[in-house]
Amino acid sequence: MTTKIRKAIVGAGASALIAGALLAGTATGAFAATVAPTVLPAKTIAKGATGNVGAFVGNQIGTAQTGTVTLNLTAPANSIFKTPEVWGEDVNQGVPTGATSKRFTGAGEGCTISNAGKNMTCTGAITIPAAGNGKQSGVNFLADVTVQSSAADNTLYTDGDFNMTNAGSTISGGRTNLQYRTPVVANAPMVDPVIGGGAAAAGLLALGGIYLTRNRKNAATA
Repeated sequence: MTTKIRKAIVGAGASALIAGALLAGTATGAFAATVAPTVLPAKTIAKGATGNVGAFVGNQIGTAQTGTVTLNLTAPANSIFKTPEVWGEDVNQGVPTGATSKRFTGAGEGCTISNAGKNMTCTGAITIPAAGNGKQSGVNFLADVTVQSSAADNTLYTDGDFNMTNAGSTISGGRTNLQYRTPVVANAPMVDPVIGGGAAAAGLLALGGIYLTRNRKNAATA
């Protein structure tokens, strides 16, 4: 047997072993089809306003994945949860659908808020859509936060928490942060001291002129 043929046989055997291991892992639940969550870009939310924070959970194989999970959320600093809801936007082969729907709405499922709005816990079954054409699919999980007046202007807050745990399904869960930013607030317009001083001097000169004119008139009539 030549060296080239021997290498080909060994390579084919290794590929078969790898494929078999992946299939076995999927069948037993040891192989997680989904990837760890990643934080979504920070949205700009003004003080007193409400906007969403969230994370993306992706699926790397060609079949949709459904499983029961627990989702523990912590709102970023200077923000709170007010509504016990989590919404989801499906992402199909890397393209967000643009439509959201409420998640954790089945029988015995739902979300609860605690710790004066700082924490929210949700439990229930979720479905992550199938990957395809070499691209991940997934779900953008979103929760509304209200930014408090204590937040600083033009600041990025990244200390929220997104922690998803599973119940032995192929949805691996995982942890990432939650974030938002506050907008830049323009400073009140300032008057240039040179211009302001010039305007004030002009005003004083005008008043002085009026005073002198009146005095001349009074002297002429005396």
